[in-house]
Amino acid sequence: MEGLWIVSHVALWAIVALELLFLVALARQIGLLHERVKPVGARMLNSGPQIGDLVFPLEITDISGQPITLSVPRHKRTLLVFISPSCQQCEDLLPSIRSMQLAERNHLEIILIGAKSEFTLYRALVQKYHLDTVRLVMSDDLGALFQVDVVPYGVLVDREGKVRAKGIVNSLTHLESLLTAEELGHPSIESFMREQAAYGFHADEYRKAAFRD
Repeated sequence: MEGLWIVSHVALWAIVALELLFLVALARQIGLLHERVKPVGARMLNSGPQIGDLVFPLEITDISGQPITLSVPRHKRTLLVFISPSCQQCEDLLPSIRSMQLAERNHLEIILIGAKSEFTLYRALVQKYHLDTVRLVMSDDLGALFQVDVVPYGVLVDREGKVRAKGIVNSLTHLESLLTAEELGHPSIESFMREQAAYGFHADEYRKAAFRD
């Protein structure tokens, strides 16, 4: 009986050891995947004003009739987000836009840009998602100026009125990538990663920069 107990005890410890080895191997594979997965930012298009181009000052009016003077220099950066009420991705993005505006209100002003022909639909979206902190502008001229052919599309303009980042913004991650790209001094996250790849830069270093306090 004692021999049987010893055998079962050894077998139990062998199973525990195998499980530990399995967990170590799994953790290693997760670590390798973590290293290989590169952060993806907003996909930048070549149309419209290029990075570094001056686009402010501009005079526009929001849907309440209040003028917005985008003069330079400004004390905040400006994020123009082109949306359409018929675009489901645009609507899904609105709660994230509202949250970002509240979180970054001291350093960033977000302005939603829409087509004049869809004024009523835009008004309904503002009420539905409580976008009282985000200004909405109905302007076909801005869409033409920035040559926006696909939405949702974001353009980040710095305090001096120059374009610093732009691209298709299908998620909160894409929106944040525009801000991070400017902070890193690059037109996009992808260009930053390409430049740093030659120096052995890893994705973890980007994440430290993107999510630092």
